[in-house]
Order: sequence, then C-alpha cells, then structure tokens
Amino acid sequence: GITTFELNTALAFEYFARGNVDVAVIEVGLGGRLDATNVVTPLVSVITSLSYDHTNLLGSTLTEIAGEKAGIIKPGVPVVTAPQKPEALEVLERIAAERGAPLTRVGRDWLYAPVKHSLERQTFAVWSRQEQAQLDTLHELGHAFEWVPLKLEIPLLGRHQVENGATAYAALMALRERGLPIAEDAIREGFRAVFWPGRFEILGRRPFVVADGAHNRDSAQKLAAAVREYFPGRRVTLIFGASSDKDVAGMFAELLPLVSEAIMAQAVHPRAWDPEE
Repeated sequence: GITTFELNTALAFEYFARGNVDVAVIEVGLGGRLDATNVVTPLVSVITSLSYDHTNLLGSTLTEIAGEKAGIIKPGVPVVTAPQKPEALEVLERIAAERGAPLTRVGRDWLYAPVKHSLERQTFAVWSRQEQAQLDTLHELGHAFEWVPLKLEIPLLGRHQVENGATAYAALMALRERGLPIAEDAIREGFRAVFWPGRFEILGRRPFVVADGAHNRDSAQKLAAAVREYFPGRRVTLIFGASSDKDVAGMFAELLPLVSEAIMAQAVHPRAWDPEE
C-alpha cells in the first residue's frame, strides 16, 4: 500500500512541475535512503545535525542513522553538512567519497560565529576557510587591519539556529557555484524574513510564553540551552506533551532541572502519551 506521506510527496512533485518552479526545496520525511523524497537528483544535498530520533526505524547508533541519512548523497552532487559528531561524520565522508560527491563541512570549510542577539532576532557572521587562511597569513606577517565578515540577521533564536543559518548559507553558495544566480541582497532579505513557527517561538510577553517542538533529547538540550541564554534566572513552568514513541526520560533529563513546575498535557491523538503515566 501507499502511505499518506508518499501520496503527498507525489502530489507535491506534480504541483511543482505544473507550476514550473525555478527551485524546489525538498525536505526528507524520515531518514533519507528509503524516503519517498529520495527519487530526486538535487543541485545540492544538505545534511543538518544528526542525533537520535526515530531509532526504531533508523537504527540505534549514530553510525546507522548517518548511513540512512547519507542515502540522499548522489553521484557527483555536492553535499553540505552541518557540524557532526565524529562517528556520523566518518560515514558521511566515506559515502561522499565513494560517490564522488564534493563534501563541504560547516565548521571547517565555512566558519561562523554569533554576533549579538535579542528576544526579536540574532545576528551571526559567516566566512570561508580561504578567508580565514588569508587572515592568519596576514596576522603572521604582522599586518593589523580591520576585516569584516558577512553578517546575517535571522528572527530565529538560540545558538543552534546560528549553526543552521551557516549551513543554509553554505548550501546557497554551493547552488551559486552550480550556476544559480542568487544576489547577496536576496540572501540577506531571505534570512531576515524567515518564519519558523514552534521553534523557540515567543507567543506572549506578559508573561513570556515560548512554544517549542523539541521531541528528542538532543533538541530538548538545545531548548534548555536557549532558555538559559535568553531567560537567565527566571522561574520556568513547563507544559509538556509527547507521542508515546518519544524518549521522554531523555527530554526530562534536559528540561526538568530548569523548571519549578511541570504540567503534563495530552494531544487528542491515538499516539499521545498519557499524562498519568
């Protein structure tokens, strides 16, 4: 039988084809190798930070999960990867090499740093390894000068979004190299106008109400870090609900040390975890 996701994917491809789109951004549903979206040959493949999620389907080690994700790497098609843990990176490097796919690593080939942040937006800098090498050489030669890297502004909060932003920028640069004309102003404007609901989204200010869709231990850890960074020393009430297949114990290990009060909620969904439990 065909799944809802497969049906949606087929409809989306048909819709894009009829609409004659210039560029489609296709996000994998789950994993990569066997995902319905993986029938495309893209201009660039992008792999963001890998962590433990959907382990019942993708494997219980980062090596196995990376193997599934690396399934989107196509012969000769450039790959951009966010910073990864060593065992995940090893798999991505091996498969990219086997398929002759040039690999760009954010954190090595593209460097980035947070510049400033408020509760509305944050600014980060991004520059290439070549620029860094030239910079180091000039410093060694004793040249003192003012160098200003490209700065981008995003309305998304949390340090992990700087990493995501740098990864998106690296992907855009790979697209540019493949002949897609993207003006720098358009890139700035695109970053500035990003809207991503449910990602450390501030819904209210008196009191502060923050919504976040974190649903594994890694994303809960990033959420906790963002709460500490943006609301240091504030009393936190956690309203929490999850599907029954999620690592709730892992999420609690990251989140509960922050909170003074926790309220368990349940979605109207057959897979929802029972609050009593």
